[in-house]
Amino acid sequence: MGGLALLALTKAGTAYFLLDLAVLGLGMGIAMPNATAMVQNGIPKKTMGVATASMAFIRQLGGASGVAISAGVMAGSLASNLARIAGGLNIQTLLDGNLAELNALPAAAHVAVIGAYQHAIAYSFLIGGCVMALAMLISSTLRDVEIVE
Repeated sequence: MGGLALLALTKAGTAYFLLDLAVLGLGMGIAMPNATAMVQNGIPKKTMGVATASMAFIRQLGGASGVAISAGVMAGSLASNLARIAGGLNIQTLLDGNLAELNALPAAAHVAVIGAYQHAIAYSFLIGGCVMALAMLISSTLRDVEIVE
């Protein structure tokens, strides 16, 4: 997540973004089976199905709500940043993704609008990074459980 925030702040290219996403996916691919094994080893066998299904449900719920919250944070930040620019901009048209409106702006306004988008994305990544740091802190408090083979 820190890598994504760094990419947003440094305005890195698409190739770096895709590489960072690949590393993020690899990390999640390695971590999720281990999380499932930890849950399965930490509960009685008769409740294993309930525990693993609950874990999968909560993971999916977190993923879906995370995307929605991130989009809301980004949209709110973008609207706020665009409102500060003002100067005759049709903000709703820009928020709707009308590229013709964006391309018709004077050079200074065009740069300001792009900066507003970059700031909104970086702010969304910052919030996500804080949530991930909190999750890491919470996971560091988990008790040690011996894995049964």
